[in-house]
Amino acid sequence: MPKVYLIRNAETQATHEDPAFWPLSDRGEEQARMIARLPFWDAVTAIVSSDESSALATVSQIVFDRRLPLFHDVRLRELKRTSEHLEDPESRVLEVMQKPALSIGGWERATDAQTRATACFQELVDRYGEATFAVVSHGMTLALLLGVLQESVGYAFDIWQSLGHGSVVLVERDDAPALPAT
Repeated sequence: MPKVYLIRNAETQATHEDPAFWPLSDRGEEQARMIARLPFWDAVTAIVSSDESSALATVSQIVFDRRLPLFHDVRLRELKRTSEHLEDPESRVLEVMQKPALSIGGWERATDAQTRATACFQELVDRYGEATFAVVSHGMTLALLLGVLQESVGYAFDIWQSLGHGSVVLVERDDAPALPAT
């Protein structure tokens, strides 16, 4: 049965204004090492990742050790947000996911992030056919994609809360619903 492993980037350390350039924290480095030791990598034929540094750092050792092909896709980037410091970022994520058609506080609309991630996923499924592959992305983007795959779009915030840094979610493609045309 065809499989896709969806991987959330390991934990980051806020060092720049643009989160796309945040490096992995010490804990994130350990999470990346733990991910690299998981047995499913024996079946993986390719990795497709966001081009953000945290996603790439999460799987860089796997790519090197196993000589797996790594492809970048900008559609797997995290939902775009401003560099504004938030005292309670979780409240902002909740509002963004509860009002997906709106740009809250200058953040990308959740519907736009979901559309690009879903289109990317469908193209990858078509490209890889029966082969097993891994996708590396970020918390909000993966939560929005999983909402579509699990037919629970209204629960994207709950999914986001359950996806810890370094999480791996197995999607068995025969069980996944048909995705809407984009």
